[in-house]
Amino acid sequence: MRLTLTTILALSLLATACGDANQEEDPDAGLARTTPIATSVRNAAPDPINMDAVVQQQLEVGLRFQQTAAGGDEPNTVTSPHSLNTWLGQVYLASSGTTRTDLAENLGFPVEDDSYHEAANALHVQLAQNGNSDDVALTIVNHSWYAPDKVVKDQFLFQLGWHYGSDAYRIDFADDSELARATVNARIDRDTKGLVPEFFGPEDVTPRTKYLLVNSVYFNAKWAQPFDPSSTLPRDFTNLDGQAVRTETMHLTGYVAGAKTEAYDALRLDYKSNALSILYIVPNADFAAFEGTLDATTLSDVDDALEIQETAVRVPRLQLRTKVSLDPVMNTAFGIDLKTGTYENLGPLTTLTTAKQETIVVIDEAGSKAAGVTGGGNNGAGPIEPELEIAI
Repeated sequence: MRLTLTTILALSLLATACGDANQEEDPDAGLARTTPIATSVRNAAPDPINMDAVVQQQLEVGLRFQQTAAGGDEPNTVTSPHSLNTWLGQVYLASSGTTRTDLAENLGFPVEDDSYHEAANALHVQLAQNGNSDDVALTIVNHSWYAPDKVVKDQFLFQLGWHYGSDAYRIDFADDSELARATVNARIDRDTKGLVPEFFGPEDVTPRTKYLLVNSVYFNAKWAQPFDPSSTLPRDFTNLDGQAVRTETMHLTGYVAGAKTEAYDALRLDYKSNALSILYIVPNADFAAFEGTLDATTLSDVDDALEIQETAVRVPRLQLRTKVSLDPVMNTAFGIDLKTGTYENLGPLTTLTTAKQETIVVIDEAGSKAAGVTGGGNNGAGPIEPELEIAI
């Protein structure tokens, strides 16, 4: 099974540090004290029977999310469908009542409850197998954080670990919210190899924060056919508004999979694993109209139309970063209001008040790198989660 970046989008950037080679530093120095409350015991052999259906569903969700997010003010938008879907799977696990039903229906789950989570885990297992070599690194990490007084159901923590490999920690947001924020961000920074150093801002983590759920995806792969840096030259790149800008453009001539049709030009560049690739699609007419009709079937049709032939390739060298608030995009794209939902499978009287994603993609002569982080929880905005409910 070949997986394209249009399907999973999971790239990243390695960070190096300078200092005394003989001095080891404690990576947790200066961070808040945390107490593990659940160490994940992940199902290492999930049943893959529903995996293909869930892959198609997650691809549709990712494409619609991308199309909606791209309607904002930013001229270029990059999102991480796999990070989004993995995080939404955990939100679905926490959800209860009509929120749970709405998530399954509006996101088009082909199966529900444990069957969905097991299929998502089967996809994780396959991705992990494809991303464990000297030439390809792919890691998907989940973790959750809870205030000392936040009641969390044991069954939720078990399922979070069993299906998503998520560890859980107690951390005191009220005592020093800035230190708690730095601690969670340091974990994300480590998971993304320095690519996303400060995911949560001061508005996301406050003394009233009750919990956070986080997913991080990291990918770093070398091209099967690398570009020669000496061949990279400035070249005009035409934006959607018709304006040409000078862009550093990589050049390569070789046998690659490509297609030229009346509707689009397409190109697939493989990574050294030969199981992962990136798919470029350039519409020849109305970009917005083509993007609006892009779905899993269209992507499959484009991939089927590709033929391996000697091709002169010109690809811009680029770095893109996008930060997205999930609530308005999810509301517009799927009719889901995350902030008004109920999540009592996590714990009693649980609400979700903040959710966001940050994605960065770097493409250069050596290969592709990126990270996608999706996270959120209750940051104390809006009604306070009561510690006790009494009905008479």
